[in-house]
Formats: sequence, structure tokens, C-alpha cells
Amino acid sequence: MTTTDKNYANASEYYQQAQQAYDAGQFEEACRLVQASIAIKHVDVALRHAALNLLAITFSLTQQLDKAISVWRELEKDLPNDVTILSNIGMALTDLERYDEAIQYLLRATQTAPSYATAHLNLSVAYFQNGDLAKARASNEQALIHDPTCMDARFNLAKILEDERRFEDAVQAYWDIFALDPAYTKAMMGMLHIQSYVYP
Repeated sequence: MTTTDKNYANASEYYQQAQQAYDAGQFEEACRLVQASIAIKHVDVALRHAALNLLAITFSLTQQLDKAISVWRELEKDLPNDVTILSNIGMALTDLERYDEAIQYLLRATQTAPSYATAHLNLSVAYFQNGDLAKARASNEQALIHDPTCMDARFNLAKILEDERRFEDAVQAYWDIFALDPAYTKAMMGMLHIQSYVYP
């Protein structure tokens, strides 16, 4: 076995162990193992990309968002049109309240994959958090055009109505969601929330 083959085998083994640790919720161990995989020089680009993405996701789940963004941006250099990477960076930036940067990444995601409903949904969240309700509504409507079953987009539209103090319309929107999907408990919670301060 050549040195190149050995390096690939070792990097692959570390990655598989990292994936197992991740699946078991052992995120600190997953970080350690996947970083060990990344540190080994080999020529398999797909393995390197998978390892970097796993590291970024693990950083994100452990609220190390700046580190997650840094790793995803490294991946972006190789995969500039990967809609999932663009969306992940955008959502991490949204969580850090860096809305202008987040919106730019999420707009790129929607432009790269116009039919990808999740990108529109994520963009709507950034707009909503940034106080732009009109663009948030438009992005949720785009999400529903591409995925009519997206309950999160319907919920976001109801939240916008609530934020606009259109309480009757918001309650109706929550009821409509509940009728479509009784298991979507956030709709019932939304109705109860309105009732708690409109009809105390």
C-alpha cells in the first residue's frame, strides 16, 4: 500500500469514527476525530469536503457559530454554488444577528437554486429578524410556491400577521395550518399566544 493509500485509509477511518460520534451526540469527540481526518494529507476531495462539512455542522450545533462559518467559507471556495453551504452560512450569520451579511448569502442561495424552498424560507427568517416584514412575506410566499406543504412558511406568514397586529387574520392563519397538519403544534401555540395578550 502506498503512502497516499495509507493516508486516505487513515483519514477515512477517522471520518467514519467522527460520523459515529456525531450520530451518538458526542459532538466534542466528533470534532476531535474529524479534525484528525482533515489534518491528514490525501487526494480524495470528496472526503475532505465531507469532513469539513461535518466539522462545520458540529461547530454549529455546539453554538460555535464563528468557527462553523469559517469552515463553511473554506468549503465555499471549492463549492461556490453549493446551495446548502450558502444557506448554512446565511442561517449561522442570522443567528449571530449579522443580518446584512446573512441576507447576501441567502439571496445567493435563492438565485443559485430558485426552486429550493428551504433557501427562501431561511431568507424569510433573516428578513423578519431584520424587521423587513414585506420581504419576509414575499420570501415565505416563494417557499410555498416551490413547496406547498411547507408548514414553517405558513407559520411564518401567520407570525408576520401577528407582528402587524392583524390578530384575527393571524388566528385564522394558525387555524388553517392546524387544519392542514394537526401535528404541527406550533400553530396551536401561536393561537394561544395571541389569546394570552389580546384576550387576557
